[in-house]
Amino acid sequence: MSKKKVLIISGSKSDELTAKLLKSFDNYSINYILIDFENFKLFFSLNKSSSNIKKNFSLKDLLDYIKQVDGKIKFKRDCIFLFEFRSGFSKNVAEYKLSLYVRKKKFQRFFYNRRSFNLVYFITDDFFGLNKSFPTNKIKSKINRKLFFSKISVVRDYKLKFDPLMKVILNKNYFMKNLMLYSKTIIYFFRYLHYSLLILIKKVFKKKSKKKIFFITPKQKNFFLVKTNSRFSKLNNLLPIISFLSIYYELTVCLHPKNQNSWFNSLLKFWGIKIVTSIYSKEARNLIDNSQAVLTLGSTSVVEALLSSKATLEIGKTPRVSQFHGGYNFLSEDNLTLNKIKFSIEKILNFKKKVTFKLPYFYSVYYPSFQNYNMKSFVKKIGTRSIVSNLEINYLKNFFFKELNVKNKYKSKLVKK
Repeated sequence: MSKKKVLIISGSKSDELTAKLLKSFDNYSINYILIDFENFKLFFSLNKSSSNIKKNFSLKDLLDYIKQVDGKIKFKRDCIFLFEFRSGFSKNVAEYKLSLYVRKKKFQRFFYNRRSFNLVYFITDDFFGLNKSFPTNKIKSKINRKLFFSKISVVRDYKLKFDPLMKVILNKNYFMKNLMLYSKTIIYFFRYLHYSLLILIKKVFKKKSKKKIFFITPKQKNFFLVKTNSRFSKLNNLLPIISFLSIYYELTVCLHPKNQNSWFNSLLKFWGIKIVTSIYSKEARNLIDNSQAVLTLGSTSVVEALLSSKATLEIGKTPRVSQFHGGYNFLSEDNLTLNKIKFSIEKILNFKKKVTFKLPYFYSVYYPSFQNYNMKSFVKKIGTRSIVSNLEINYLKNFFFKELNVKNKYKSKLVKK
């Protein structure tokens, strides 16, 4: 590997996966610069130097730093950016802006999509697998299609076990929390009173559409929506959409489990809208199967809709997934109107072709193993990320060795370890 080749990693040493990956880079003398947006630190492995960075650290600041430490490093030629190589998810907006700029300038980069709770992890050259076409100068990794889908199917079925447990965890009564819940419900009821009246009129005249829409809603302050500066990171901004669509369609709203005991849930119940808790439940799967289309906002659960072979409309600042099949559509929230949403829904409802889940373009795929938690351990560990195993670290090391053309002696050293 060229001595000038440098990996630019956005992450933190406090993250288990990032820390283990950096340790492996140190063992094999791979040069890297760590940008830690959580602790506002910059670390260069070559000279072991660490410095503080400002909160809005930008690509220009990084360029200036690289010129300072080593003027021989050519930014576009020698630097490879790594995003989301961590066990958890980054909620830092500055990091997201940096990734957008890197993508716009077509710098060398890799994104690691490590979905929570063990699904399928993959490496791509775009944020959350958005790449629609694979670079012609890269060889596509041969991925076993049958294995890919079988792994996803196994995990989907496995997740069904935990829906009842979520109800146990969240079914707690606190006087002050309940008081705030009812207060918020009343406030939003009066704020959207005109929609409440429209819903009531629809019920009186029994104007029910036969078309069923399954709406997957995110949790409050969903990290992806917050990071992309989407207004739908606040649940109250979903209310006009829900109340409007419920007039025209038979609407089912799928809540995030953390929204189960919330003012949002209470208001929707008052409106008489059908609610299901958690996308990973038998009830939700049956409702998706019986729906004509799925609407989603910023949730990884869009994959559940795609796997159910349902025409899907996603709304947001940027898509959450690749365009997996012909039945998937994205609607930008910029200049968004309720009529635009209705028009887009009608468009996917008229999609006549068979919806099929196609394999996206990946550089590489890793299939993590998952543990059978019992109820007690699951309650204790709820919210944690998948375990970082040595197998996963070795997988990542091997990937980078291949990409960086590391000499065979280093590869053999890795195998021995």
